[in-house]
Amino acid sequence: MANAADLGAVRTVVVGTDGSDPAAEAVAWALEEARRRGLPLHVIAAWSASRDPQETQWLATMKSVSELRGALTDEVAVAVRSVVERGGHHEVPISTRVVYADPAKALIDASDDERLLVVGSRGRGALTGLILGSVSQACAQYSRGPVVVVRGSAPTDGIGRVVVGVDGSAESLLALQFAAAAARLRGAPLEVVHVWQDTDHAAHGRLLPLGASAKAQADREWQNILRSTLVVASDVEIISSHVPGYAQSVLLKASEGAALLVVGSRGRGGWAGLLLGSVSLRCVTLSACPVAVVRAPATAQGLRDADG
Repeated sequence: MANAADLGAVRTVVVGTDGSDPAAEAVAWALEEARRRGLPLHVIAAWSASRDPQETQWLATMKSVSELRGALTDEVAVAVRSVVERGGHHEVPISTRVVYADPAKALIDASDDERLLVVGSRGRGALTGLILGSVSQACAQYSRGPVVVVRGSAPTDGIGRVVVGVDGSAESLLALQFAAAAARLRGAPLEVVHVWQDTDHAAHGRLLPLGASAKAQADREWQNILRSTLVVASDVEIISSHVPGYAQSVLLKASEGAALLVVGSRGRGGWAGLLLGSVSLRCVTLSACPVAVVRAPATAQGLRDADG
């Protein structure tokens, strides 16, 4: 099985669309990413009936299922052409597919470690007050390969840094490989962020400073991370950041002005049963830039076994 973090393992960029503005942004991002990688782009529109009166009226005009599918396919094709015209990447091979299914399930089923799944931060079905839509969150949680949630704004310099959070866990090291390849493709600096907590909770919720041994352990871990970084990113400009604090706060700050934030699906602090750790979830929910969540192939295999 191909390694999910190895950029060479990705053979297709897959993006979900529902006609919303965030979905159009996701298609535009996916189109640009497909161009960078020299890969085809596959656009999926998953449709399921709603109780919207306008949709009900529109459906009543359809004479058959094939006519409905044709109308939806034409609508998706028009939306994709609009994005291509704006982006100008006519050389990217594009295919589209309309399926009648739950959108989250359709996109997760289309994901694997040879496909980069791209989704918008919210879609038509998201409540106005939500920062992250249910489909995006489900894909970040359960995707069977790397997934990018497109959110935030483009860096003002046109390139931006690629930021990766690394805590020494196996999944964070996979994220480091993915981020190094992404930085190389963009000709961008790679910012490697290692956050260690300089306080710990004691009785009655008090915060106490960690001892010298804990600081020394964090420093040793950082040295190991730097060695790994030099192996996978020897030809990339590296910005190193080894700071005390809370990982989600530091990474969210680092995402400002960045082109991409890369995290593992879980780190050392996550409970073993969780598919997406709290730090990763906070990043895909609040990041100022697109977020890539990299999952170990073993985790993806576990999902397949559970489905079967």
